[in-house]
Amino acid sequence: MTRDESPTFVFHIGLERTGSTSFQRFCTTNAAQLQRSGILYPTKSPAFRVDNHGPLVAGYLAAHCADPDYAIHSTLAAKATVLQSLFKNVAKQSPDIVLISSEHFSSRFEPADIEALAQDFAGRRCKILLVVRDHRQRFFSAYATSVMSGRHLTVEEYAEEVLAPENHYLRYRAIIEMWEGAFGKDAIVVKPYRSDDGLIHSLLESVSSRPVAVSSSKAYDDNRSLGPSCTEALRLANLALASRFCGPSRSYWSWLQKRYCEVRMKRWLVAAAGTRNREPWHLGAAHLARLDAIAAEDTAWLAENYGVTLSASPSGPRQPQSAQNPLDATQILAQALQDRILGQWNLVDAAMPALIPVARLWHRWRMKGL
Repeated sequence: MTRDESPTFVFHIGLERTGSTSFQRFCTTNAAQLQRSGILYPTKSPAFRVDNHGPLVAGYLAAHCADPDYAIHSTLAAKATVLQSLFKNVAKQSPDIVLISSEHFSSRFEPADIEALAQDFAGRRCKILLVVRDHRQRFFSAYATSVMSGRHLTVEEYAEEVLAPENHYLRYRAIIEMWEGAFGKDAIVVKPYRSDDGLIHSLLESVSSRPVAVSSSKAYDDNRSLGPSCTEALRLANLALASRFCGPSRSYWSWLQKRYCEVRMKRWLVAAAGTRNREPWHLGAAHLARLDAIAAEDTAWLAENYGVTLSASPSGPRQPQSAQNPLDATQILAQALQDRILGQWNLVDAAMPALIPVARLWHRWRMKGL
């Protein structure tokens, strides 16, 4: 197959907290319709897990990460095996476009990983697609997600971590320039974030110039973050339970058990919190000034180089106002959450001996058919 006949590989790399999960769920559910429009969203490959291509990311990180990140790594397939299976699947389907999606490309990859990816796909047409979001909105959303994943840093401690000069998580120019260096500026497509269902169609328009006949995207709601009170309650619960759940998971199955409890707790917490989940955030003036300085540089650079305008935050973060003491309410919610987490954990722990063999058999069956 010549370069002109080969498909274009579109890598949707996030960023994190910019609607990636909603887009991935949409593509997974509508994979057959996408394929009829010439877009292959590979789901029958060890490069794919649940709704995204995190295992492909994990294959590149394995060379320099001692402990596997189970958020993206559920198989033991080596990178060479993952790539071989992916290319085999592409050759069999002969699509116009191959869409690969994982926000961890942008959050986990360093320049050496990006260069390795570019070398593995050398000779193939590649496009890098990413979404950028207002820095304040994305910062608070990312902080809430970090607590949801089990961490217990305060918002000020988290700010000190992600605003450090060597941390590029919130530095859009630094991230994009790394990808420009490996793939070239002409391969980069930057889209502004939008919270409505139009984001999915906007991304699809960037993937293919052909109309894509798929069902409505309104059912794929944004993977919304917890608000400040809910996040603080969960942080306090994480802190209280740190002695039991701290440290990396010993196996994928123990990580899966923990992840199940986290998801269930998020749903319960949002329902229990009610209107408290819509309170405004608060960040200290010093950290807010550092965040805004990064935002100002990125905003100007994006406008000049990609013609992208970031939507400004509707209002600055401030201290929530409530007739009830918010700290007391949060502590009560945190105590209830601790009890519920332990109950869920014990329930899943009791069921694990029966579930693990079934899950392993399913996994072997799935891998055998690839």
